[in-house]
Amino acid sequence: MSGEGKPVCVTGGSGYIASWLVKFLLERGYTVKATVRDTNDPKKTESLRALDGAKERLHLYKANLLEGGSFDAVVDGCEGVFHTASPVILSTNEPQRKPLNPDDVVDETWFSDSAFCESRKLWYPVSKILAEEAAWRFAKENGIDLVTIHPGVVIGPLLQPTLSTRAQTYLYDNWYLVDVRDVANAHIEAFELASASGRYCLVETVVHFSEFLKIVHKHYPTPHIPEKCQDDKSFAPKHEVSKEKAKALGIDFIPLELNDLKKTENLRSLDGAKERLQLYKANLLEEGSFDAVVDGCEGRFDRSCSKGNTKCAQVMCKSSFHQESGCNIFHGISFLHRKTSNPDVVVDETWFSDLAFCESKKLWYVISKIFAEEAAWRFAKENGIDLVTIHPGFVIGPLLQPTLSPSVEVFAHCINGAQTFPNDNCKFVDVRDVANAHVGAFELASASGRYCLVGTVVHFSEFLKIVHKHYPTLHIPEKCQDDKPFIPKYEVSKEKAKALGIDFIPLDVSVVDTIESLKDKGFLNV
Repeated sequence: MSGEGKPVCVTGGSGYIASWLVKFLLERGYTVKATVRDTNDPKKTESLRALDGAKERLHLYKANLLEGGSFDAVVDGCEGVFHTASPVILSTNEPQRKPLNPDDVVDETWFSDSAFCESRKLWYPVSKILAEEAAWRFAKENGIDLVTIHPGVVIGPLLQPTLSTRAQTYLYDNWYLVDVRDVANAHIEAFELASASGRYCLVETVVHFSEFLKIVHKHYPTPHIPEKCQDDKSFAPKHEVSKEKAKALGIDFIPLELNDLKKTENLRSLDGAKERLQLYKANLLEEGSFDAVVDGCEGRFDRSCSKGNTKCAQVMCKSSFHQESGCNIFHGISFLHRKTSNPDVVVDETWFSDLAFCESKKLWYVISKIFAEEAAWRFAKENGIDLVTIHPGFVIGPLLQPTLSPSVEVFAHCINGAQTFPNDNCKFVDVRDVANAHVGAFELASASGRYCLVGTVVHFSEFLKIVHKHYPTLHIPEKCQDDKPFIPKYEVSKEKAKALGIDFIPLDVSVVDTIESLKDKGFLNV
């Protein structure tokens, strides 16, 4: 731990940013002396006392910025002071030095215009301008090594039981958003990094308020959100805020759409997650963003693994497959596409999608999977990587995450609104079998090559009969999309998958578990 018991002070310890700062400092081993207005107020202290390491290394002190000298005893003996407290109520307007245009890039050389803020009666920004000027003047006069952190609108999960001012809803034309965890980490990194100096802007994204509301609606469609702007003027143009200096602190900003725990809380709540789960930000479209994650790992469940200090033992390249013509119902879910009408066919790992057929049907997602697998095998051969690829069919089963996966979304639509069903076969596999196959292939020394994963092949009409048997009140389509004879079924070999120890979950069980999961998460009313 980098802190090694070093004493540091955090002012306003029960605040939004300060709570995370205290949490991260304790996790790094520091001894934290935090100030609060009332040490006997459980609303201000319980969340802090409950943090890991608080019992041994957190000390709370009563202090008030409006009382001269009340911080002297707290600061005494500390190697660093993180001053986050502020006694002023926030105005609902955002200060600007001048009107900004899309070509402007705001950085650490920009300062709020005091005269402009005073003319708009933006007293909170004025107080911040005066406070920063006083801090720099005091630091210069007393030889203090000062770093100032300048976050935008701070959002993200709350540790304290009360709303912070910044976490409440208030409107700007454009929002300068940053996650509270990035702000807290930036404070610590600026303290630990010897070369850190001066001012640091902290803004991950600049979005118009209308864009922010669209993101909220996408993830939470049921709450009422405003649809009308406060005026009829054109939207204020966006501009950029430089991230370069912040990145020098090692801050890899949490993306706007992930700043709440919606995407991760289900992972963090898993057994063993607190001790052995580490989450990283990474994007397949950003070169090198996986390097730090892969480094030191013995296995990776995805693609490509040549970078890092240790070679990955096995890499899982997950791509789905389907054996049929068309199947446009699946909305881009990747399947092994080859034209056939022979019920005696048994599809196995020697089958590959037909590129020409997929191009003729404009199955671009499927084509991307073809190219990805080809590239993975080529890359593995060139770099001596032990590669195994897993090829599931149409994946259903209970959801752990709070959002619908594409395949389960299609499943839900088919039993909750579709008017007709396709003349097609479904190649079902349970998500738990898919996950176990990945782990089994990693742990089994003899595992190699490709593995098909399909528990059951049924015509869509048979699948709907199973649904109706267990949920007779559900509205399910009764009519096929065409009047042609039903497409004949065929089989997908389970032999190689069984070598991984997979004993496929019966389709009836998967269907019921999927529907119950949809009900529990509010995606289906039965």
